[in-house]
Amino acid sequence: MTADEFRVRLHALGLSLGAFARLTGVHRDTAAYWGRDRPGAGWQKFPAWVPLLLAAWERMPDLLAA
Repeated sequence: MTADEFRVRLHALGLSLGAFARLTGVHRDTAAYWGRDRPGAGWQKFPAWVPLLLAAWERMPDLLAA
Protein backbone atom coordinates (compact mmCIF):
# COMPACT_ATOMS: atom_id res chain seq x y z
CA MET A 1 0.00 0.00 0.00
CA THR A 2 1.19 3.51 -0.72
CA ALA A 3 0.70 6.59 1.45
CA ASP A 4 -1.67 7.99 -1.19
CA GLU A 5 -3.75 4.80 -1.27
CA PHE A 6 -3.93 4.87 2.53
CA ARG A 7 -5.30 8.41 2.49
CA VAL A 8 -7.81 7.58 -0.27
CA ARG A 9 -9.07 4.55 1.63
CA LEU A 10 -9.41 6.55 4.84
CA HIS A 11 -11.33 9.26 2.98
CA ALA A 12 -13.67 6.67 1.44
CA LEU A 13 -14.41 5.43 4.96
CA GLY A 14 -15.09 8.96 6.13
CA LEU A 15 -12.05 8.98 8.41
CA SER A 16 -9.40 11.62 8.85
CA LEU A 17 -5.87 10.58 9.68
CA GLY A 18 -6.41 11.86 13.21
CA ALA A 19 -9.60 9.82 13.64
CA PHE A 20 -7.82 6.70 12.38
CA ALA A 21 -4.99 7.32 14.85
CA ARG A 22 -7.41 7.74 17.76
CA LEU A 23 -9.35 4.60 16.84
CA THR A 24 -6.23 2.47 16.54
CA GLY A 25 -4.18 3.91 19.36
CA VAL A 26 -1.25 5.10 17.26
CA HIS A 27 0.18 8.58 17.25
CA ARG A 28 -1.04 10.67 14.32
CA ASP A 29 2.54 11.50 13.29
CA THR A 30 3.39 7.79 13.17
CA ALA A 31 0.50 7.04 10.81
CA ALA A 32 1.29 10.15 8.75
CA TYR A 33 4.71 8.76 7.84
CA TRP A 34 3.67 5.23 6.88
CA GLY A 35 4.61 4.68 3.25
CA ARG A 36 6.93 7.69 3.30
CA ASP A 37 10.47 8.62 4.17
CA ARG A 38 10.73 9.97 7.71
CA PRO A 39 13.67 12.34 8.20
CA GLY A 40 16.32 10.64 10.27
CA ALA A 41 14.43 7.35 10.42
CA GLY A 42 14.22 6.22 6.77
CA TRP A 43 11.32 4.59 4.98
CA GLN A 44 8.37 3.82 7.24
CA LYS A 45 6.56 0.61 6.35
CA PHE A 46 2.89 0.08 7.04
CA PRO A 47 2.26 -2.39 9.86
CA ALA A 48 0.79 -5.63 8.52
CA TRP A 49 -2.48 -5.04 10.36
CA VAL A 50 -3.30 -1.72 8.66
CA PRO A 51 -4.46 -3.05 5.26
CA LEU A 52 -6.29 -5.89 7.03
CA LEU A 53 -8.19 -3.49 9.27
CA LEU A 54 -9.03 -1.19 6.37
CA ALA A 55 -10.31 -4.15 4.34
CA ALA A 56 -12.51 -5.26 7.26
CA TRP A 57 -13.93 -1.76 7.66
CA GLU A 58 -14.52 -1.53 3.90
CA ARG A 59 -16.43 -4.84 3.94
CA MET A 60 -18.34 -4.01 7.10
CA PRO A 61 -18.57 -0.23 7.55
CA ASP A 62 -20.96 -0.70 10.48
CA LEU A 63 -17.92 -1.73 12.53
CA LEU A 64 -16.87 1.91 12.55
CA ALA A 65 -20.17 2.98 14.05
CA ALA A 66 -19.80 0.60 16.99
